[in-house]
Amino acid sequence: MKKTLLSIFTLSIIAIGTQLTLTSSSNGRAFAANSGNTGAPGESTTCRSCHGTGLGTTVSIVLKDTLGNAVTSYIPGAIYRAEFTVNAVGASRYGFQMVSLNASNSPVNGFSIPSANTRLVTLGIGRQYAEHAGKSVSNSFNTQWTAPASGTGPITFYGAGAAVNNNGNTGGDGGNIATLVMFENTSVGIVEPTLRNQVLVYPNPTSNVIKIKNTKTDMNEAIAELYSVSGQLVLSENISLKKDNPQILNVSNLDNGYYILIIRNGDESLEEKVLIQN
Repeated sequence: MKKTLLSIFTLSIIAIGTQLTLTSSSNGRAFAANSGNTGAPGESTTCRSCHGTGLGTTVSIVLKDTLGNAVTSYIPGAIYRAEFTVNAVGASRYGFQMVSLNASNSPVNGFSIPSANTRLVTLGIGRQYAEHAGKSVSNSFNTQWTAPASGTGPITFYGAGAAVNNNGNTGGDGGNIATLVMFENTSVGIVEPTLRNQVLVYPNPTSNVIKIKNTKTDMNEAIAELYSVSGQLVLSENISLKKDNPQILNVSNLDNGYYILIIRNGDESLEEKVLIQN
């Protein structure tokens, strides 16, 4: 009888422990358990470690510019949308965790403004994680991500996701991992602000037009180039910048978002980040 009671007691303790673990995972491992489980260097487990490989679960990480286009490289200081998706047949709830590290595996803590089903947590080791905020009925998660300063080099996003059947245990669930490597975009170039004290760009933010004003020596053969944050040239005009005579670029047909304006005059140039809000 004592052995029977002991066995029941032991099983109860195990069941309670399992339930606590599941509850912790459902609230996000970084938030509830101070743990990273993305598969990044220095982490011992992933979502797949507990949830197995069922449901044919696949996961993906995509970085998009302000126009909604997927990018393969980042412009230093530009703002992107990091999207994490979990796909599985037969799942009723979803979860994920994601972190971004540089080539030395140091954190690049650029996440901000998460979606409603996403939270941001920074652990004591300095790593910032984006993860699910409770079991999500949506399989898609996203957060804003600001690219680091120039010279940082390649950034790797590590992520793990889980698709669950919501039966109170991990049986029949599925998990998987993904990585995304983003190289620093040098196609636009890091332009030295040699015209900073001569040329004004305004208003910023702007709508419909960008005004460019030269406050010193005339520039008769300048070039104005406007790039999307993914590095795509969207506007190029030859402009004549007479002193105190503003030139106007019409941007009324462009989508809202951040752009990089580069003004060139011979060997001199100026780079300015501009926010268009039409």
